[in-house]
Amino acid sequence: MAKIRYRTTWGSTTRLTAELDVYKQLIEDLKWNFSFVISMSESDFPIKPIEALSEFLSMFPNKNFIVGDIGNTTKMLEGSETRSIFVFCDNYLYRLGHKKFIQNIVYEFGSDWTILSRDFITYITYGDDELIRGLRLTFNFSALPSESFYHTAVINSVYCDKYIRHNLRMVNWDRKRGCTCFNRDAGDLCGCSPVIYRRSDKKLFAGSTDKPIFFARKFDPTIDESIIDWIDEKVFGIDLSDSALYLQNFYHVEDNLTKLNDTSGALKSIELYARTMLVKHPKFHPVRSIELQQIHAVFELGIFQGNKIE
Repeated sequence: MAKIRYRTTWGSTTRLTAELDVYKQLIEDLKWNFSFVISMSESDFPIKPIEALSEFLSMFPNKNFIVGDIGNTTKMLEGSETRSIFVFCDNYLYRLGHKKFIQNIVYEFGSDWTILSRDFITYITYGDDELIRGLRLTFNFSALPSESFYHTAVINSVYCDKYIRHNLRMVNWDRKRGCTCFNRDAGDLCGCSPVIYRRSDKKLFAGSTDKPIFFARKFDPTIDESIIDWIDEKVFGIDLSDSALYLQNFYHVEDNLTKLNDTSGALKSIELYARTMLVKHPKFHPVRSIELQQIHAVFELGIFQGNKIE
């Protein structure tokens, strides 16, 4: 768990800040002797054993696995999102105006899910040359900063020969379904998101066996848990079909960033709990204080069953 917590809603400028802080914590505080850092979200899931991943990465010391798209760079540079200054404030990404690009460098855009070497992480975190200082400043005021910062830094630096255009994962893209303005409540921009794997997508994994693909995204047990159970059994030999309940925490007393008023359904859950207490326990004193610890949403085979309050 990172010592400093950030709100990293979709597209926010704080995503890169949070990642750079985590790198500092790994090096300075935890002092881990790591070779790579693999960025993942809660929507990623391994589709090969970790031993296979370790063996593969050992063949590419000091390499950086980053998916970039040179053909898409011109289009991205001409886009209004790329040319705009963004500031993240009060959990919303505001577009403020136009920004200037750093001159005489090559920009590149691609996936924000990467596998970075320790040497490169040390450079982007602590480097003090003109390039990295300029990129950290520029992308501190950019939407979707992790979709270009790493790519641009690696190809313009001494690490340009340690760049592998692959991030070892399979993504369930369907542009017609995933590219909508679903996130207008989070910021002044639109974007695309992969669609969720379902059990009917099992055939999509057949071609990944002999390829350097170790992760896939997106998965969501609140929509279809059975595809995750299928991978657990197929890849790891774990049968979780009898453990159909999935609990997703959406409030915890120690989470200082999430307030009850900001949590969808939290206040309604507490109200229902209080009503139940009053009906089942008529002598329950309404003035009595209740110390709320956490709330979980409970799903069974992708179907919402209710909230669990502690």
